[in-house]
Amino acid sequence: MVKDYRRAYGPSSGRVEEFLRHWEDKGGIDQETLRQNISKINKTLKENIEDETLHAYFTISPVGKHGGKRYGVRAEKGKIQID
Repeated sequence: MVKDYRRAYGPSSGRVEEFLRHWEDKGGIDQETLRQNISKINKTLKENIEDETLHAYFTISPVGKHGGKRYGVRAEKGKIQID
């Protein structure tokens, strides 16, 4: 995730260092907070995307067994761009 922050904000923004300071001592984000954030994001997406057939392409969904899940969106890697 730090790599993504560096690409998104650039090397001189200071956001990466702020992100590391905030999460490094905590060992990352706890699972409950992560699930709450994902739920809020998915709810906002559902409320704002009018075409229901597109929901599956934008919502964050879990993949994997209990205890070892990873989260992501169903999109082709080539179609994702971070500016």
